[in-house]
Amino acid sequence: MRHDSSAGRLWRALVCIGAAVFLGLPSMANEDSGVAEPKRPTTLTQLIDDWFWPDPHSHLGHVRSNGAGWEWVRIAGDVRAGTDAGLSVKQVTAIAAIYRQAGASTPPGTQADRKQHWRRAESKARQLLSETQQHRIDQLVIQRRGYRAFLDADLATRLDLSTDQRAGIRDAIADHAKRIAEYTRRLKAKTDRTGNKDQPISEHEELRFQTARRDKVQLGWLSHQQTWNDIREILSPDQAKRFQELRGARPGKPIARSIATATGSTVNAQQTPDASVDPPASPLEHPKRVRTAEQQVALEDIKKQLHDRLLEDLNAAENRSPGSVIQTSYGDGLPAEGSPQALFRSMVPSTYREYIRRHPKLHQLEFDRDATVFVSEQTLAVLDNALPISLDAAIDLMLYAPVRPARLAAELIRQRRTKLSMEQWIRIVKGYEFVPAIRKEYPIGVPVEIWGNGAIPFGFLLFDDPTIAGVVTETRSQLDGKPVATMPGSGWRSNLPGVSLGDESLGNHTIEYQLDYTLTVGGQPISGQLSSGKIPLMIVPDQPDTLAAAMSDQLRELVASGIRALPIARGRERVYSRPDGAGAFKRVAKLRIPHLELKRPLPVGLAMKVDVYFSDSDQPHSRPVWVVPTGQTSQYEVEGMIGDARLVQTLSERADQEGMVDARVVLTPSRSAALSHALLNSYYPESIEVQAQWQLLSVESDQR
Repeated sequence: MRHDSSAGRLWRALVCIGAAVFLGLPSMANEDSGVAEPKRPTTLTQLIDDWFWPDPHSHLGHVRSNGAGWEWVRIAGDVRAGTDAGLSVKQVTAIAAIYRQAGASTPPGTQADRKQHWRRAESKARQLLSETQQHRIDQLVIQRRGYRAFLDADLATRLDLSTDQRAGIRDAIADHAKRIAEYTRRLKAKTDRTGNKDQPISEHEELRFQTARRDKVQLGWLSHQQTWNDIREILSPDQAKRFQELRGARPGKPIARSIATATGSTVNAQQTPDASVDPPASPLEHPKRVRTAEQQVALEDIKKQLHDRLLEDLNAAENRSPGSVIQTSYGDGLPAEGSPQALFRSMVPSTYREYIRRHPKLHQLEFDRDATVFVSEQTLAVLDNALPISLDAAIDLMLYAPVRPARLAAELIRQRRTKLSMEQWIRIVKGYEFVPAIRKEYPIGVPVEIWGNGAIPFGFLLFDDPTIAGVVTETRSQLDGKPVATMPGSGWRSNLPGVSLGDESLGNHTIEYQLDYTLTVGGQPISGQLSSGKIPLMIVPDQPDTLAAAMSDQLRELVASGIRALPIARGRERVYSRPDGAGAFKRVAKLRIPHLELKRPLPVGLAMKVDVYFSDSDQPHSRPVWVVPTGQTSQYEVEGMIGDARLVQTLSERADQEGMVDARVVLTPSRSAALSHALLNSYYPESIEVQAQWQLLSVESDQR
């Protein structure tokens, strides 16, 4: 496994499959035995109870080789986890700084050295928190470890586990691993294409493979739950109760009782006086303002004044200079080819909200975070002379004005954001745009993955300083009112949890996204929920593929000549590694990976499955799909989402003295991929073969 990762839809799919591997797989009945398997959940949240729930903060990752100190500081320095533990924004920010400093100075020595280093960082972080806050972080550390917490010697001692109990718990976890191996074998058998590997994957096969993978994930959830239930049977009632006290309540549940019990205190932990502890997020209704007619007239007047001032500022020399973002990203000058600014400009949005709705990669919205933007003193004076209503007007302009004045309105708000009221911050959050890629109709039986993004307009400007304001989110998807998936967000932007189609009946259906957020302003958190509303779609009888482009010799020549593999010297270097126990990794090889390039826009889109074949081998190395909308250029790194041990072996066996290995890259059109990308209005329906090279730069001796 390599440490860096690429973006894309397949990554989200691999995360889901990887989650199943972590969660495990239940005891399997023989496929031919007729024994009924347990009812499968459609979402993991259906299995959650007071005893079993998954890692509440999985977005933090795990580096077990750094030990418990790393886990503690990582949790306490995270806005979402820290809010759950009652930390103030100031405390979270300070501990996040400790985390960054410790990470930058981690010694390269032994694992024991790293663990001691992070223990010192933990000790430093603990000094910033009250006992109640420290105890809650201790609980979250246990929650994040899951059933592996029982393997910790300290916890085993605190629970007074006998030798037989410890052995029984290890056996339960080992059984979980065996179920993983067995269901992995079964999945491999169901997706094996021996005998027809040279043929493109049919839609029927694609649906069968998707169903098999979904089965594995669902059964994995059940196995994870079963492992926890097995452990509960091993514990005595007193030990189970003690463990629940040590672990504490699931995030989102009241924590006062569990903290008070575990610490032996008779005082409700939330009532303990502590000036450093913020109050919990308010579940109350958000404040609403009803304006009088006079106030509404005043709002419109100040909005017009600000809009006129912003139009004048757009023509200022500072905003017309070549380095100004108004010119490079929003103006008439040509940006660098392939840059985020070029993609922004190619969308030609009338408003920033529309841009969010149409943008496939929200992280690129941050390209103008540090750009030069000018608003005049006169404009700021108009704003300052009419506070707070002028900030309401600026928010309206940011959300609804054309792109260029909206960008300047966002800059106005950024410079005066400390004067925003909680109500105004909530208005900004409620400007959140759900951006699902959904078509109105889908043919029955064709596997489709509906995906999407979401963002707060100009959130990268307004939520970059958690000491002023921060926001954390969690998004859920529903199909026909039933839960499908949950996706933790990363603040102002997030990926929408995927929805898979393929088994639905003919007729009308709906998808809905719900976003829970916690907004923290000046140390005061407040929670709320937003909804996309029910988005209709229809499953229709299968019909001729209207997205497939009509073929001609001219189109074949245009596409074939437009796609090439770049010279391997321009490829990106990648380091592959493999797990080496206790969360550590061992380097396996260093490679240079080729890129495919679509060097000029095409009159059709691309929706290609990518398979790599090396000489004298008929076993493909499959890679993520390559999707390019009509009229766009693209570069594609021919790389998987995780380290590919088989690739390293293949290259080791075939590399010449310079490490070069020739291969052919086969691009196969995918109707499913085309349907899954709602911005794609056509796709090229024939396969393409491209010659490419890999380069093996180095490989560990035991890998040859």
